[in-house]
Amino acid sequence: MIQNMGYDVFIPDYRGYGKTEGKIWSDKQLLADADEAYKHLMQYYEEKDIYLMGYSLGSGMASYVASKHNPSHLFMVAPFTSLIDIKNEYAWFLPDFLMRLKLPVKDHMRHVACPVSIVHGTEDSVVDYSYSEELKKLFPQINLVTSKGQTHRGIIFDKVLVRELGDVFK
Repeated sequence: MIQNMGYDVFIPDYRGYGKTEGKIWSDKQLLADADEAYKHLMQYYEEKDIYLMGYSLGSGMASYVASKHNPSHLFMVAPFTSLIDIKNEYAWFLPDFLMRLKLPVKDHMRHVACPVSIVHGTEDSVVDYSYSEELKKLFPQINLVTSKGQTHRGIIFDKVLVRELGDVFK
């Protein structure tokens, strides 16, 4: 969808995923990798021409990078507030220190200066839609776009997402 709009698309893999080697041991390492990928892009593009997108787990990295830099726009698709919040909802009895990855999106968002759009389906059984509602409540400037009846996987193919991207990329 995006490539058909005439844009370049850069999608890095996490360590140990796709064709990359290594393992992810911590937030610090994962977020540093995301920041390095962004710095690589800045060698070829001005920040006003960089749009960040994070889907699900990727919203943790995208929000972090947006908090450290000034991209043109941040899109988060099916984001969460933090992995600790998800842990607390489903496994509240486990101590936080057991979580190697915390990805505190809501903390990152305090330092994001660019426009932000969230697209989330109401029938997401992986990352509940309520997390996007909470982000919107904490940060009213966020543009929350709801896809009624859409699931976690289905949202990335949804016409609501395509329409939102098209509106911003115009």
